[in-house]
Amino acid sequence: MGKVKSAEQAIQELTEAYGGTLPYLIDGIINVGLDYANIDSAGEFSYFIEKRVGSFCDFMMCAKSAKFTNFSIRCGYTFRLIDVTEKIRIAANEVDVKLLSIDRGWVHFEGSDLSGLLSVVTFLMLIRHCAMFNWGTIYKYDVDEGNLSIYFDTKSG
Repeated sequence: MGKVKSAEQAIQELTEAYGGTLPYLIDGIINVGLDYANIDSAGEFSYFIEKRVGSFCDFMMCAKSAKFTNFSIRCGYTFRLIDVTEKIRIAANEVDVKLLSIDRGWVHFEGSDLSGLLSVVTFLMLIRHCAMFNWGTIYKYDVDEGNLSIYFDTKSG
């Protein structure tokens, strides 16, 4: 992904990219979802928090500047999502995103709004279809022909 920097530096750069204040959803992902709010008391686990926050901020910097019309999520156990497809479709529609398909480890959406992407992916995480699917397991992302692909390491457990 990007060059190695501290979580504090990564958050500062992301905050500056948003004009000095992070949107509520992004701030929540960093401080609650990735546990950055508790880094001072994390002891030996602070390294893992640093790494996860840095990776997420790097992804956000890329996604914020990316020109995408679709996005795809690579995660494990997508077959467990089949029974809740309609719930996913409804949640996506509420943020102007369209569910395109669920297949073999991928969930595909149509949408170009970053806050819609964050909302839909967070919703998928809340379904808990895969124990390792969370913002801290993002390890790769790329944009190809208007599709932003986001890869989550859901196998290392």
